[in-house]
Amino acid sequence: MPYIINRPLRRWLAAPAAFLALLVAAAPAAAMGPAHRHVIPPRGGFPASPQAPSASTCPVGALSQPFSQFGDLAQYFPVHGGSFSGLLGGWSLTRGSVVAGGDPWNVANAPAPDQRMLQIAGGGEAVSPTFCMSNAFPSWRFFLQSVGSSPASALNVWVQWTDAQGNSGRVPVTALAGTAYSSWAPSPVLIAGAGLADGATVNAQLVFNAMPGDAWNVDDVYVDPYSR
Repeated sequence: MPYIINRPLRRWLAAPAAFLALLVAAAPAAAMGPAHRHVIPPRGGFPASPQAPSASTCPVGALSQPFSQFGDLAQYFPVHGGSFSGLLGGWSLTRGSVVAGGDPWNVANAPAPDQRMLQIAGGGEAVSPTFCMSNAFPSWRFFLQSVGSSPASALNVWVQWTDAQGNSGRVPVTALAGTAYSSWAPSPVLIAGAGLADGATVNAQLVFNAMPGDAWNVDDVYVDPYSR
């Protein structure tokens, strides 16, 4: 799958270029999606996160272990507005809306009457608020569900970035098949800023694009702030 990036190419920096290369290399494997709704941990299991660093180039929000019941013991912080139970706080929606409901585990602990989720109609797109990303932010995850039964249903997931020099691009991370997400499930562990050089940062946004056809539900979007 090709990636799209603004010109001029000669202005790319080494750090964003490495970031792009890592994401593109990871995309084909991630695009296969899980064979079932339970996430299979890597060999040796998911490692527990280290203690929080004393200083960080990019800010880190409140930490929790929202995917622990699926074998992922990593610490994550929520993307702003990513529980969809309060103010959207910078989310941009095209053919998308916040509706009642959400992942059945309610990992964000929203009061039951107030639990909300993002619903993206076929052909629609949702873009997260901008946040600072460094190579200390290796991965991210969220919960999702396909609404419908079309065999062609897919949710395309991208990372959109801009560096300090004004270079920007949108990189494919994975394409998740609706047939694998007929019920709520956590996404695979998706690549984030692991390819950035030490000390380099980009402004990042997470992009969810529903293929024409079935709608998708998305809830509780989290980023891991600990490089391994």
